[in-house]
Amino acid sequence: MVDIYLARNTLFHLLKESLWSRNIYTLLVKPVKQYTAKFNAKVALEATKDDKPLSEISSKYDVQPNQVRQWKKELLNNLPDIFFGKRKKMKQQQEHYEAKLFEEIGRLKIEVD
Repeated sequence: MVDIYLARNTLFHLLKESLWSRNIYTLLVKPVKQYTAKFNAKVALEATKDDKPLSEISSKYDVQPNQVRQWKKELLNNLPDIFFGKRKKMKQQQEHYEAKLFEEIGRLKIEVD
């Protein structure tokens, strides 16, 4: 077990020292952070307020400033779709309700005749 640990550490040390494999080292050693959508929205919303610089927001949440900038841009680009989606859903519900009413009217008309 100790031999495996030593071999792993030696490999990482060699990779870290060589210039050509800097990207391989970062892929092997640094874990990729994954954030929840709720966290992304929280950070992006705070960035849209413009009362704090992006660097301050990024250090507060331990996120890169470019990532905050990207989330802010994505939030601002997708805001109209949120409201359009609600309107579209309401229209579909109304059409479904009208179709049921017309079906009921047709059935009642046949019963009267």
